[in-house]
Amino acid sequence: MRALLTALVLICSFGSASAAELDGSERTCLNHSQIRSTAVLDDFTVAFELKDRSVWVNTLRGRCPRLGFQEAFSLEVRGGTVCSVDTIQVIEHGIGLDLGARCGLGNFVRSELSVRELKKNAKAARLAARKK
Repeated sequence: MRALLTALVLICSFGSASAAELDGSERTCLNHSQIRSTAVLDDFTVAFELKDRSVWVNTLRGRCPRLGFQEAFSLEVRGGTVCSVDTIQVIEHGIGLDLGARCGLGNFVRSELSVRELKKNAKAARLAARKK
């Protein structure tokens, strides 16, 4: 069965999660029915919050052009799981909704920080990079 999960994130910030923010637990898949929300951190990183409030950070296999700017992606779910072999596709806002770059997910690494904290840290990293 195929389902389409469209994740629209309202606030975007940039900067990947640092190693200190990740507890090292790693998974290749998440159960789709357990995903509560998603947050785009930048063109390389998406956070998934599960219903149990755990947060899993996914560093994409490469840069996903315009993901951080557009703050939205679609995800085709197969078999009830979201895995590192799956892809996301940027949703381009404009005169309608067009699909942009397709980008490969990486493994999911558990974060000790909340999505809110990850976004705050990513925003700080982005601002610091602008000052350089």
